[in-house]
Amino acid sequence: MLPYWRLSLFYFSYCAILGVLLPYWGRFMTELGHGSVAIGQTLSVVTFTKIISPYIWGYLADKSGKGGSFILLGGVGTLVSSIALTQVTSVNLLMVVLFFFSFFWNAVLPLYEATTLRLLGGNSERYGRIRVWGSISFILLALICGFLFEYVSARWVPCIIAFWALGILISIISIRHYLREELPAQKKHSVGLASEAKRFMFWFLVAMFFLHGSTSAYYAFFDLYVIQSGYHSYASGLLISFGVVVEVLFFLKSHYFIQRWGSHLLCTLAIVLTAVRWLLTAFYADVLAILLFAQFLHVFTYAVAHAAAISLLDKYLPKNFRNRGQALYSSVSFGLGGALASVGFGYTWANGAGAMETFIAAAIMCTLALASIKPMYDIERQLSKSTAG
Repeated sequence: MLPYWRLSLFYFSYCAILGVLLPYWGRFMTELGHGSVAIGQTLSVVTFTKIISPYIWGYLADKSGKGGSFILLGGVGTLVSSIALTQVTSVNLLMVVLFFFSFFWNAVLPLYEATTLRLLGGNSERYGRIRVWGSISFILLALICGFLFEYVSARWVPCIIAFWALGILISIISIRHYLREELPAQKKHSVGLASEAKRFMFWFLVAMFFLHGSTSAYYAFFDLYVIQSGYHSYASGLLISFGVVVEVLFFLKSHYFIQRWGSHLLCTLAIVLTAVRWLLTAFYADVLAILLFAQFLHVFTYAVAHAAAISLLDKYLPKNFRNRGQALYSSVSFGLGGALASVGFGYTWANGAGAMETFIAAAIMCTLALASIKPMYDIERQLSKSTAG
């Protein structure tokens, strides 16, 4: 029998940490007396580990044949390092502890995902029913912490992270009997198709690097920008939660939209409307109706873009490259793009003086993503002909 609630606990706990870390890390750092550059630098450590951590852990798990042991080790490491996070306040120590925390935290997710999908077997459509608990916890924590930090200090952020790190470990221990490793089968593909796929992958990664890199302005500074624009401190939690609710609704019907309009159009639309979103945020943050509409566009920034990207990779990459392709997508876009952009936005933010310029810069990144789409789609047409042939 599928351990539905035990699997769901992992996603609930994992995304609960996201719901605290992403919106409120900037406020936590500000209360410690650190500036915008320190905020960008510390968050860049979290995103940078997404580049190296999954590959290192995946390699070790495959090499040893003990994937379950590495999942458990990741859970323990996440909890221990999160507890250490509650004891440090200097920028240098925060960066060191955050490195270890995110090294374990980012590594355990793909290994756990593989276990979840294996346990689902032929019922992969049930994955959404498990994964949705992650979106629910993100919304709840963003909302609750938004109200909570009206009355208590944001210095409680590391403690809340440590609490949910315990939830991650409990969920892993609860399914320890189900943990085992499966080795993927390797298949050969034609040299021509592999060559075209590599070119496609290059331009795809460039586009996603700029698109998802642009979101670092939002995750690092949106909470501070909302307060700076004259709203109550809990308003950012409400606005962020509104965006995620729309995102969840799209994910429930994403297959329908991809079939109707195609991943090509949806990906382009996502980039264009994300640029519009950042411009609206930059110039009209003090107008609630426009800011709400900008948050509605979050569905394109993440859900539409991500669903289209997954569809493109699945459609045009050879089967023996799809796992690596998905890992590269995550590492280069959310990892490298997010890390470098976090540092850059830390300088443009300039302790709030460059708030508008920060989101304008994010919109410019989207235009660079759009410019990368054209060569990607030229190669896509060649891949379609090769696949059809």
